[in-house]
Amino acid sequence: MEKVNKMLYSDVMKGFLISAVVVGHSFIIVAHQMTSVPEKMTFSILCKLLSPCVFCFFYFFGYGQGLKRVRNSSKRLFKRMGSTFVSYFIWATFAWFSFQMLGSEYNIINNAKGILLNKPFTLRYLYVLFSFSGSWQYYFIFIFIVSMFFLYYFRNASIKALKIYLIVFSCLQVAFFSIVTFYLWTAEGSFENLQYLGIIIYANPLSWVIPLFWGYYRAALKKNVVAEVKTKWFYLLLAVVYCLAVMEIYVLGNKWNGYYLLDQFTLLTLLNSVLMIHLYDIVIRFVILRSKKESALLNVMGTMGRYSIIPFFVHLPYQWFVYVLMTHLIRLELNPIPAFLALSVIGLLLSYFAIKLIDMLPVKIKRLLLGV
Repeated sequence: MEKVNKMLYSDVMKGFLISAVVVGHSFIIVAHQMTSVPEKMTFSILCKLLSPCVFCFFYFFGYGQGLKRVRNSSKRLFKRMGSTFVSYFIWATFAWFSFQMLGSEYNIINNAKGILLNKPFTLRYLYVLFSFSGSWQYYFIFIFIVSMFFLYYFRNASIKALKIYLIVFSCLQVAFFSIVTFYLWTAEGSFENLQYLGIIIYANPLSWVIPLFWGYYRAALKKNVVAEVKTKWFYLLLAVVYCLAVMEIYVLGNKWNGYYLLDQFTLLTLLNSVLMIHLYDIVIRFVILRSKKESALLNVMGTMGRYSIIPFFVHLPYQWFVYVLMTHLIRLELNPIPAFLALSVIGLLLSYFAIKLIDMLPVKIKRLLLGV
């Protein structure tokens, strides 16, 4: 880390991760339209390169919480939780009303579009808001808020105790993923079963406890955010695990006729994510060392990283709104791969320019939108 500025590294890494989230979600939007073998294989290959970014986000979040664990207080905790929820409230409310006004085609990615249809509008809105279900990524806000409270409990724990907790939590997540993996391979591959499994998994803290507490523990040790890879066998292991993970999601994707649940929650996925965090680290360090500090790439990635909450809220559902409008204007329905590319470009550009616009707002409004 001595050769790489820590703040620059953090911003560029987070910028890379949030960009991977935007691109990954763009693929998920069109995944159900993929029918050919090349399309499904393309998805499987990219999925296992990009999906570990979510694991990595939790790792970096845990690391950040670990760095300030000693000076944390209940007042700071509740202030941060409150500001995070207020930011979510603003973005989710705007998305919800947009869904209601724009019509059915724009409403496709609304997770809660079929819930409480016969109930009053206010009740449906409150349900969507407090269930964090208005858009795919919003449930992460719930997980992050729970994680703040969870990690606060360990602020005074000794390093020895933290190590024991890490082992226990790791065993719990491995056991949980073992059950999920066994179910995915042996149960009947119906979409309804996949949806029920998703309800059990996505907002379950056990799905994210390893990266969260691993990062927290490493920060408590006052170590660099990611350990340096010191053996060439790492690359062979990564290649083998990655290829197996690609094969797994391809086979399970065909069996279950869906991908949205399969990219994060199997044992192979977990191992692939653990290894990929080191690969991400190697790539980002290489890019920083080989680039000029004023280069456009570092500037864009750094900007995306410093304000990563904005791309997180903006890319869905707003990139979908822009995409649907674009297809209406050009009067052309795109195939899955071109649609994915168009959605990715829209999501990245929309995120970047949203940051630039928000950065021009008065400080108080900007803080509300950023959740700080």
